[in-house]
Amino acid sequence: GITVWSRIERRMGWISERRTRSYVEPPLRRLDVRMHRLSQPAASLSGGNQQKVSAAKWIAAQAELLIFDEPTVGIDVAAKDAMHRLIAELADDGAAILLISSDLREVVQLADRILVMGDYRIIDEIDNPGEYAPISERVMRAITEATLEARPDVDGRASVASSGGARVSAD
Repeated sequence: GITVWSRIERRMGWISERRTRSYVEPPLRRLDVRMHRLSQPAASLSGGNQQKVSAAKWIAAQAELLIFDEPTVGIDVAAKDAMHRLIAELADDGAAILLISSDLREVVQLADRILVMGDYRIIDEIDNPGEYAPISERVMRAITEATLEARPDVDGRASVASSGGARVSAD
């Protein structure tokens, strides 16, 4: 009976547990994912380990482009540091990384090039020398200019609504 199941598995394209382990375990070990057993549901892991499992899937698939969308939101400092190291290692190994993050320090630390987006379009492109202050200033200037262009007042002056509801005008 077992021989028949093996033939059916091969013909149907099913992958054995042993073969699955050979693909899955190395990236999980590399990322130091903390789990009780390989079959443990990812949802039962901590936020940091869930992020690592997500990255491990794409590493196991040998993807050439990896998209990290807010990779460190909701995880502790140690897990954040580990994720940053992983992203840097993957880039050093030749993977193309698309990092989407609202954490500007994270972007400056990890990215070679920064695209600033607003209203579903690229509003600035910055080569990143890795220095936070000038990059932060340029990003904020690009966002401010794009916002001012998008919301002109009736009299031709641009205005920006602040979080308190007051309007601030720029001539």
